[in-house]
Amino acid sequence: MEITDEYCNEIVEMFKNDHEDFTNRMEFVLNNFKNKYQNKENYNEESFRKDTKQLYKLLLHTFASEETKKEIEKEFTNNKTSSNEDLNDKLTYMQFTCDIKYVYENIDTVNLQDPDSNFKEICNNVMGYFKKSSDDLQELSNSMKDLTNKLKDLTDLLQLKNEE
Repeated sequence: MEITDEYCNEIVEMFKNDHEDFTNRMEFVLNNFKNKYQNKENYNEESFRKDTKQLYKLLLHTFASEETKKEIEKEFTNNKTSSNEDLNDKLTYMQFTCDIKYVYENIDTVNLQDPDSNFKEICNNVMGYFKKSSDDLQELSNSMKDLTNKLKDLTDLLQLKNEE
């Protein structure tokens, strides 16, 4: 699947209006990208640059958009009980947005056969940020499931007590 400007614009609109559809579509796009370039036999440098440019453009207009950065800043400013961990999260996010922009701006000229260490590090930082975010969401989901199970157990116990 080719990531066209029109397709990117459609996904950006989803990001602004329907985060669930956006999440599903981004997962689809990322999986397609990964599957397409996982097989070295299918690798074409020109195609890879073009697709990577479009993918990072999409990231730039969603996760790293000015609106999203303002929301993060506003949330941090409005939170009077911000901790050092919150500040660290904000700084990590801001670095993530800079890294997205860097890859977007340099993918056309970087030597893909032997990229410089800075470019490799920045790409790894972007992927690491997504991995950590995914892990954090999974941990939150697991915590919510545990809480739901405990509440169900408590509800069952209370119903038993009421029946006595």
